[in-house]
Amino acid sequence: MPQDPITPPQPTYPAPMPIRVSRQGINVTQRQGLALGGAALVVLSLPIGLVVPSIPLALPMAVIGAVLFGLNAVWARRWLDDMFRRYPQLEQRMPDWVILLASGRPKRGAAE
Repeated sequence: MPQDPITPPQPTYPAPMPIRVSRQGINVTQRQGLALGGAALVVLSLPIGLVVPSIPLALPMAVIGAVLFGLNAVWARRWLDDMFRRYPQLEQRMPDWVILLASGRPKRGAAE
Protein backbone atom coordinates (compact mmCIF):
# COMPACT_ATOMS: atom_id res chain seq x y z
CA MET A 1 0.00 0.00 0.00
CA PRO A 2 1.59 3.27 -1.11
CA GLN A 3 1.85 5.89 1.53
CA ASP A 4 0.89 9.50 0.71
CA PRO A 5 3.52 11.98 1.73
CA ILE A 6 2.30 14.27 4.43
CA THR A 7 1.51 17.58 2.83
CA PRO A 8 1.70 20.63 5.00
CA PRO A 9 -1.59 22.43 5.49
CA GLN A 10 -2.21 25.33 3.16
CA PRO A 11 -1.81 28.69 4.91
CA THR A 12 -4.97 30.69 5.30
CA TYR A 13 -4.77 34.39 4.72
CA PRO A 14 -7.22 37.05 5.87
CA ALA A 15 -9.42 38.64 3.27
CA PRO A 16 -7.62 41.40 1.38
CA MET A 17 -8.08 44.84 2.88
CA PRO A 18 -9.01 47.75 0.62
CA ILE A 19 -6.02 49.76 -0.47
CA ARG A 20 -6.12 52.91 1.61
CA VAL A 21 -2.56 54.01 1.04
CA SER A 22 -3.14 55.18 -2.51
CA ARG A 23 -6.32 56.99 -1.51
CA GLN A 24 -4.48 58.77 1.29
CA GLY A 25 -1.79 59.77 -1.19
CA ILE A 26 -4.41 61.17 -3.53
CA ASN A 27 -6.02 63.10 -0.67
CA VAL A 28 -2.71 64.56 0.42
CA THR A 29 -1.82 65.53 -3.14
CA GLN A 30 -5.23 67.13 -3.64
CA ARG A 31 -4.96 69.11 -0.39
CA GLN A 32 -1.47 70.31 -1.26
CA GLY A 33 -2.63 71.33 -4.72
CA LEU A 34 -5.52 73.34 -3.30
CA ALA A 35 -3.23 74.97 -0.74
CA LEU A 36 -0.77 75.92 -3.49
CA GLY A 37 -3.64 77.23 -5.60
CA GLY A 38 -4.82 79.36 -2.69
CA ALA A 39 -1.32 80.69 -2.13
CA ALA A 40 -1.04 81.49 -5.84
CA LEU A 41 -4.35 83.39 -5.73
CA VAL A 42 -3.15 85.46 -2.78
CA VAL A 43 0.17 86.22 -4.47
CA LEU A 44 -1.49 87.07 -7.80
CA SER A 45 -4.04 89.35 -6.15
CA LEU A 46 -1.32 91.79 -5.11
CA PRO A 47 -0.13 92.78 -8.62
CA ILE A 48 -3.67 92.67 -9.97
CA GLY A 49 -4.77 95.08 -7.24
CA LEU A 50 -1.92 97.44 -8.10
CA VAL A 51 -2.35 97.26 -11.88
CA VAL A 52 -6.15 97.49 -11.99
CA PRO A 53 -7.20 99.40 -8.86
CA SER A 54 -10.49 100.60 -10.36
CA ILE A 55 -11.88 97.06 -10.70
CA PRO A 56 -12.34 95.40 -7.30
CA LEU A 57 -11.08 92.01 -8.39
CA ALA A 58 -8.06 91.59 -6.13
CA LEU A 59 -9.89 91.53 -2.78
CA PRO A 60 -12.28 88.65 -3.56
CA MET A 61 -9.40 86.82 -5.19
CA ALA A 62 -7.26 87.21 -2.06
CA VAL A 63 -10.12 86.15 0.22
CA ILE A 64 -10.82 83.02 -1.83
CA GLY A 65 -7.10 82.24 -1.88
CA ALA A 66 -6.83 82.65 1.89
CA VAL A 67 -9.86 80.42 2.43
CA LEU A 68 -8.43 77.69 0.16
CA PHE A 69 -5.09 78.03 1.86
CA GLY A 70 -6.61 77.88 5.35
CA LEU A 71 -8.78 74.89 4.54
CA ASN A 72 -6.00 72.76 3.12
CA ALA A 73 -2.86 73.59 5.06
CA VAL A 74 -2.76 73.01 8.81
CA TRP A 75 0.02 75.49 9.41
CA ALA A 76 -1.85 78.13 7.37
CA ARG A 77 -4.93 77.64 9.54
CA ARG A 78 -2.79 78.13 12.67
CA TRP A 79 -1.21 81.20 11.10
CA LEU A 80 -4.64 82.68 10.26
CA ASP A 81 -5.87 82.01 13.80
CA ASP A 82 -2.77 83.73 15.16
CA MET A 83 -3.35 86.73 12.88
CA PHE A 84 -6.98 86.95 13.97
CA ARG A 85 -5.88 86.79 17.61
CA ARG A 86 -3.23 89.48 17.15
CA TYR A 87 -5.39 91.77 15.05
CA PRO A 88 -9.02 91.44 16.15
CA GLN A 89 -10.04 94.32 13.87
CA LEU A 90 -9.08 92.13 10.91
CA GLU A 91 -11.44 89.43 12.10
CA GLN A 92 -14.25 91.92 12.75
CA ARG A 93 -14.07 93.21 9.17
CA MET A 94 -14.30 89.75 7.64
CA PRO A 95 -17.69 88.14 6.97
CA ASP A 96 -18.77 85.33 9.30
CA TRP A 97 -18.63 82.68 6.56
CA VAL A 98 -15.01 83.50 5.71
CA ILE A 99 -13.92 83.06 9.33
CA LEU A 100 -15.88 79.82 9.57
CA LEU A 101 -14.32 78.44 6.38
CA ALA A 102 -10.78 79.66 7.02
CA SER A 103 -10.40 78.74 10.67
CA GLY A 104 -13.18 76.21 11.25
CA ARG A 105 -14.72 78.14 14.13
CA PRO A 106 -17.28 80.90 14.46
CA LYS A 107 -16.24 84.49 14.62
CA ARG A 108 -15.12 85.68 18.07
CA GLY A 109 -17.68 87.92 19.68
CA ALA A 110 -20.46 86.70 17.38
CA ALA A 111 -23.89 86.02 18.84
CA GLU A 112 -24.17 82.31 19.49
